[in-house]
Parts: sequence; structure tokens; C-alpha cells
Amino acid sequence: MTDALERIPESRATRTNKGFAVRQVGSWIVIGAAGASLYSVAPLAAGVYAGVIVIVIAVTSISIHRQFRRFIAANSEGITALARGELKKARQIFWRWSTSRSPRIAAVSRHNLAWVLMRQCELKQAIEVLTDNEEENTGALKAVALFPTSAVDLALCHALLGDLVAAEKCIADAEVRASELSNPSFKAAKAFARAVVDCRAGRHVEAARMLEEGWPEFESMLTGDNLRPVRVVRAFAIAANPRNVGLAETVLGTSRSNYPGEFDFLGAAWPEMSTFLATHNLSSSHHRAGEPIGEQVDG
Repeated sequence: MTDALERIPESRATRTNKGFAVRQVGSWIVIGAAGASLYSVAPLAAGVYAGVIVIVIAVTSISIHRQFRRFIAANSEGITALARGELKKARQIFWRWSTSRSPRIAAVSRHNLAWVLMRQCELKQAIEVLTDNEEENTGALKAVALFPTSAVDLALCHALLGDLVAAEKCIADAEVRASELSNPSFKAAKAFARAVVDCRAGRHVEAARMLEEGWPEFESMLTGDNLRPVRVVRAFAIAANPRNVGLAETVLGTSRSNYPGEFDFLGAAWPEMSTFLATHNLSSSHHRAGEPIGEQVDG
């Protein structure tokens, strides 16, 4: 197995990138034309042909429905494990479903897998998985309302690595994609990525102001495990001004980690943030910046 396959789940789903819709329509045109041609020379055979097509469609639909039901349960289990800090378990679940033949299941699973990898401080691998997902499953990402969020998550990973040029490009992509179907947390996720970019660029005041102005809305959009890291970044931005240390402590008051190392991914490649986390007892006692906190698992 190559290094690329070890770092990115095997792709078995139908590619839903540019041209997918055209290929689908083309396939049905060919099937219809074949049926029409057969009917012109052998009506009975054409009827059998049509019956077989109907049966194949019915069996396929039932199989897909059952697979989606299993995935919904597994996806919920993976998200719960992630929220509890059971990163190895979440990674195994999402990796397994990332090889699904269903484009939508593969797209969602790979998106969630990348988020787990980011939480395990494996930022470069998270970028690889997100990028591969966009190349393989563009149409599926759009259908499940994750296309705009995918760009935001890429921006966040690049920003945490300190690659602000790539992060800005991804945020610009997210702005363009804002007209696409998106999930309710998209705006808050984009603000999170923007705040990290601004802080790493030395624009702490702008980051603090932006998060403060939108905070009530962000709180209503994000679940606790997704909101806590944003709150830490907000406190970091505020604390850049020594006169605001007290305010930063107040913001951090309700941001204690839910499990050891919950915020380590923020400082994995960001020395100033790593110091901030250590100073406020928000980093795991055994973790050193730049090393993954999650256990390694095979694909």
C-alpha cells in the first residue's frame, strides 16, 4: 500500500466532480435509446428489457436505503465519540465509511474524518483528506450542504499550520461558495477560520472584535465541543493586549477542556497559542506541540 493510500481512504464511490451530471444524463440517454431501438425490432424483448431495468432500479434503491440507515447510526456514533474525546474510535468509524461506494456517504465520512485528524493534530493529513474529498466528491459535497464548509475547514487547517496565503485563498473560495447550500454552522465556522488567520497575522484586535460582535449568533450555531475552541481563540485574541488579561480570563472561565488535550490541535503548529494553552492549563500534560495526541490507527 502506498503512502497516499495510507493517508487517504481508498476511494470506491462514483466520482461526483465536474461533469458527473452530464455523465449521468448521458447514461440514461444511452439506456433509453437502447430500449427504443430494441422495441422497434422486437417489442417483446423490449418489454423484458424494461422490466429488468425496473427490477435493477428497485433492488438498488432498497440496498441504498438500508446502507444509509446504517450510516446514519454510525455517523451519530462517530460524532458522539468525537465530542467525548474518543478520537481513535471516531477516526476508525469515519475511515471505514469513507470507503463507501455511495458518493454522499463517502463525502460526509471523509469530511468528518478530516475534522478528527485535525483534532489529533494531524493537520497536513486533514488537508490531504479534505482536498481529495473535493476532487472526488464535489457533487456529493454540494448535495449534502458541505461544499462551503469544506473550504472553511481547509482554511482553518492551513491557518493553524501558519500557511496564511493558502488559508486566505480557501476563505475566498468559501465566500464564493456561500451561495451554495450550506449547513447552519457555516457562518460560525468561517468566523473561526478568519479569527485564526487574523491572530496569526498579528491582527488580534480585529479578531477579537469580529468574534465579540457575532458571539451570540455563534453560540446558537455551534455545539459545545465546537464552540469551546472558538472561545479559546477569542480569549487568545483578547489577551494580546495586556490590559485585557482579566477579560480573557473571564472568557476562558467556561472553556475548560472536556477531555485531556481537547485544545492541543490549536497549538500543534502555533507556538504562541501552545504557550497560551500551557499558561492557562488548557493543554494535555503529556503533549508536546507538533506531536499528535490521538493514537495512530491503520486505515
